[in-house]
Amino acid sequence: IFHRLPEVMEIMDSRRSCRIVLRVLAVMAVLGMAAAIHAQGLFGFLNMGSSEAICSGGKSVTVERFSPMMPGKYPAVIVLHGSDGMDQGGDNYRTVAQLLADAGYVALIVHYFDRTGMPANPEKAAEDPDHFKAWVSTIHDTVKYARKLCDVDGSRIGVVGFSLGGYLATA
Repeated sequence: IFHRLPEVMEIMDSRRSCRIVLRVLAVMAVLGMAAAIHAQGLFGFLNMGSSEAICSGGKSVTVERFSPMMPGKYPAVIVLHGSDGMDQGGDNYRTVAQLLADAGYVALIVHYFDRTGMPANPEKAAEDPDHFKAWVSTIHDTVKYARKLCDVDGSRIGVVGFSLGGYLATA
């Protein structure tokens, strides 16, 4: 569209119309740059989230917290990673958490592998009953933790999971 701007300007017969078109084009350019910057993860400084530890089964488990920018009480969503864990898929799960925070939710990513260690075979992780029970217990501990947060409406807590995390979310 920018290469046709001179033609568009000739068609416009009033200065007011030209100013409106230029403003619209400027806004489109700014939004395009913002989208590109966000896609590259450069907006993370706005709300990078905080990292805290909870105790679950005598182990320290990391919980990353992403909150809306405005103070208040919000519903919470506990985000459960897949069998790829946070080392491989962490950026994707953080993007989801940030989008949830931008939409008005407190998002909590629980690193439930902290409780048991990374499974030897992530593809068959759900088949280990000891790990499964420990992870479900960790999720319950995270719900209890979320209820105590000052920016969370403790009566509105949900869980979403990806792959193995989805399996755990339904347990």
